[in-house]
Amino acid sequence: MSIMTIFGNLEGGSSKIADIVYFKSPWTNIGNAFIDMGAVYQLRKVAPSLGLHIIGGGLTNIIYNFYTLEKARRVRKVVPGFIVRLVKRALRSKARRLRDSVLSIKYTAPWSFELITAIEAKYIVVAGVALSGWFVALYGETIRKLCREKRRLIVLGGGATSYSEEEANLVRSFLRKVKPYIIVTRDLWCYENFSDLAEYSYNGVDCGFFVSETWKPPLLNLGKYVVFAFDKMKEPEIRVKYPIIRVHHSFWTKKDASVVLRRKPNTFVSDHPYDYLALYANATEVYTDRVHAGVAAYAYGVPCHLYSTSPRVKLFERLGEDPRKKPMIPNLSKLEEEKRGQLKFLSETLGLKQ
Repeated sequence: MSIMTIFGNLEGGSSKIADIVYFKSPWTNIGNAFIDMGAVYQLRKVAPSLGLHIIGGGLTNIIYNFYTLEKARRVRKVVPGFIVRLVKRALRSKARRLRDSVLSIKYTAPWSFELITAIEAKYIVVAGVALSGWFVALYGETIRKLCREKRRLIVLGGGATSYSEEEANLVRSFLRKVKPYIIVTRDLWCYENFSDLAEYSYNGVDCGFFVSETWKPPLLNLGKYVVFAFDKMKEPEIRVKYPIIRVHHSFWTKKDASVVLRRKPNTFVSDHPYDYLALYANATEVYTDRVHAGVAAYAYGVPCHLYSTSPRVKLFERLGEDPRKKPMIPNLSKLEEEKRGQLKFLSETLGLKQ
């Protein structure tokens, strides 16, 4: 199924000059597709008459970054763990910069071509970890070039990755140069750190929470079951009452493949986001270390046990949830209120520009 089918019949998609270009997330894990689906839904909802194009690309940089990271991991294996811990403790947020320098980790491939630079548009929209040092390292120069050419940047449901002071300073420096038109954040930390750098800002929610608006999944003839989605950690020993379906969000790297090949019963992998959404929406409960598996479950009203240690779980705190609580019971009335508020803000700032 094509990306156009996933995002629906995009009005204005055949025009030569777009009003909006959405720079989609690389689907290095399927959770990024949930973000894209929710972002496109919002843009179509608030500005249906604006021409919308979806542009991918960017994978040359991602592949190069993954390749250099893999080399770095091989070097890391021969370094005693106590030395790594001492360096991290001493340098704190600067430890990653030292690692990148010493191990030659790269974020941009000088030979890459970015298709988005060839598209005429009024607005460039980015989502997901668009307020992170990682995003700036990968795509910052491309975005700066576009903004110098009078495109206006919109960050929709943006979040960070490390949530460190160093990352905040790096992203603030980038935002000062590109002068965003709109910033919608997905957690309070990002709003407090970056909201003053856009013409319009909103303390919003993650785009992935809108997946339940984009698609109503079919009922599955599976009876009661639970979903396990563990990619970052070893699957914990959890006693459950119902059969387990084990899904994996990523299969890009050798490490990802090794997780898939654990040969656990009922393992499921797909390159199609609807497959995962159907499984999450019909589950009795979801157990996961993947933030956006939790987001999808929450959006469809399914209790979620989140085992992630990533600071990105702040996006649940934005809804008044404690992501350490197991399970998180979705407060759908609160979620609907937040989504309505976000759409209202976008209508007032973007929709009225039609």
